[in-house]
Amino acid sequence: MNPKTVLKYAADQGAKFVSVRFTDLPGSWQHLTFPIAELGEDQFEDGFGFDASSIRGWAAIHESDMLLVPDASRFWMDPFAEQPTLCLIGSAVDPITKEGYAFDPRSVAQRAESYLKFTGLADTSVVESRDRIRAAVVKCLSPLGKKVYAIVNYDGFGILPDVMEPYSDMVKWLTDHFYSGVTRYTTSGFLRMKLGESLQKRGVAPHIYEGAEEAREHLRALEEGSP
Repeated sequence: MNPKTVLKYAADQGAKFVSVRFTDLPGSWQHLTFPIAELGEDQFEDGFGFDASSIRGWAAIHESDMLLVPDASRFWMDPFAEQPTLCLIGSAVDPITKEGYAFDPRSVAQRAESYLKFTGLADTSVVESRDRIRAAVVKCLSPLGKKVYAIVNYDGFGILPDVMEPYSDMVKWLTDHFYSGVTRYTTSGFLRMKLGESLQKRGVAPHIYEGAEEAREHLRALEEGSP
């Protein structure tokens, strides 16, 4: 959405006021209300000036001059207001630097999201990661035309609780199709316990050890004991 769309919507709805909303540090809704005539395209860039000293956990009186900049991507009419009132979400910014205010929860969330995207820590979904693992194993082992023995290194690997079940289903499928025997290792006692329990429920022998050497020794035993 863009400012023109918001202004047209406000006109079509007969809005008389605009309520720009934000949250304080504890997370309670706050808002500033202006006559709709004060909302123009410029306000989506320049914002509305306000005194932030009365907001809990925010600035002291001598540093409280701020701008509240509306976001044109989300807007609605307040169903409870006596007068037709357009609602917008706003971000508190410094009037000089135009940077997001450090204690504005919305600004904190935006900085956190930008950091995660920059570092690449959270730029792929869990489903995408699981499917990528499956595809890599299939691509590597399918051409062999036979099942193999393998050691899987889980060090530095984390599995969220709500992902453990679908991940374990994938491991069972790979085990059934491509492995004659598998051992695994990780220094994480918690992961050894939770993944081990999840695989056992599926009839998959976990064989999860603390170190690589133990995993190799067990793998050799599996190979020697195979028909």
